Amino acid sequence: MDAAGMAASGGAPSVDLQSLKPSEARPSEFDPKANPRVYEISTQLRCLVCANETIAESNAQLAIDLRREVAEQVKAGKTDDEIIDFMVDRYGDYVLFKPPFKAKTWLLWLGPGVFFLLALWGMTRIVVTRRAQALQRRREATPEAVERAKKILRGELIFEKGEVKPNPNYRPEI
Repeated sequence: MDAAGMAASGGAPSVDLQSLKPSEARPSEFDPKANPRVYEISTQLRCLVCANETIAESNAQLAIDLRREVAEQVKAGKTDDEIIDFMVDRYGDYVLFKPPFKAKTWLLWLGPGVFFLLALWGMTRIVVTRRAQALQRRREATPEAVERAKKILRGELIFEKGEVKPNPNYRPEI
């Protein structure tokens, strides 16, 4: 701007109004609407860091790198199956969010059910054993022991220093 232009505007440089208008944001390469194929493939792959998220959902650096790899392969014209096979070859079946049932992955599929059945069996054994022990104790209890236990529960007797003694503070209800 020349000196005459600055003098006409009061000494301040003029600003182009077009440059002040907000420009629209460009969608990122991971935007599901802009790149639905990248997103669809990314939802089938597990984040190897997070384990319970797909690489489409995760913000871990490895997930971002894997999404970039998927996007590059989509741009290179590879099919969905080729991209997924590439990831499985590189990271194993664990990278699949829903791994196939085969010899290598049977533990992933059957492990939770087996663990549940073992826990159920263990709890059943504990309950049965404790019930049997309680029944055995009831059978072995003499009438004198039962009467003494009732007196302790009513407060007539107290257990102090390994001995059962009369409770000096006991007052029978009238």
